[in-house]
Amino acid sequence: MKVSFAIIGNNWGNKVFSILDNSNYNVTKISIRSPKRYKNYNEYLSQLKKQLNLIKKRHNIIWVAISPNKKNQFNVVKECLKKKFNLILEKPWMVSNKKTEILKKIQKKNKTLVGFNYEYIYLDFFKKNKKYFDKEVKKVILNFHVINKKLEKKFGNKTTIKN
Repeated sequence: MKVSFAIIGNNWGNKVFSILDNSNYNVTKISIRSPKRYKNYNEYLSQLKKQLNLIKKRHNIIWVAISPNKKNQFNVVKECLKKKFNLILEKPWMVSNKKTEILKKIQKKNKTLVGFNYEYIYLDFFKKNKKYFDKEVKKVILNFHVINKKLEKKFGNKTTIKN
């Protein structure tokens, strides 16, 4: 399956959608409102699951661009990972270390990729490497460009595409 995106989120999500759409990627905006606009939180989660099921066969990456909130970020990411989507998450990440470990276990079990977007780094990456994504790409490894020298020693500064 070629790289294709579904976007969850309204404000920033609309901007990400527009950029990807203008770059001729296969992209869909998931029509889900803020949890506050539903009768209760379970209705929101039910609608999220329904929308994820609708797009599963057409998209393999979900870009999560929702307002930072511990509960919402955890639940949205958990549902996406359970459905085996690769994820790009917008910062800031508000979820606790303990709950993040739960998500990491689901991610490893389902062999999905998860990365954080930082100031358009992925958008530029996908634009510059579009020819690679027009083919079927088996593996993409994305690491951040790090300015802080201490972090650079720990995390490096690499981007690799493998076919």
